[in-house]
Amino acid sequence: MQTGYSQERFGFAVGLHRTYMGHLERGTANPTVKTLHVVAQGLGISVTDLFRLAATAEAEWTSSGSSGATEAAQNRAPRRGALASRRSTGSPSAKPKKRTRRP
Repeated sequence: MQTGYSQERFGFAVGLHRTYMGHLERGTANPTVKTLHVVAQGLGISVTDLFRLAATAEAEWTSSGSSGATEAAQNRAPRRGALASRRSTGSPSAKPKKRTRRP
């Protein structure tokens, strides 16, 4: 659906951040029902029509030979730093060391 809005302009109009709008458009965000309602209202359509548009767009995307945003999101590894992975193991060495003052 083409409305002539940029993500930034549309997001501002409906009260959502431009980067969140990008995540919605790519299918990498999990919007609440309230957010879907706000987006649908901003487009001047019902939530039902919003779902229909999304299903049509996904069908066109996959029939054109592209794998779709869902598969890309599934293939993405979670971002975890070394510190986060050590803390998740529960080992004693993962606890932060106390700093002592030197006289």
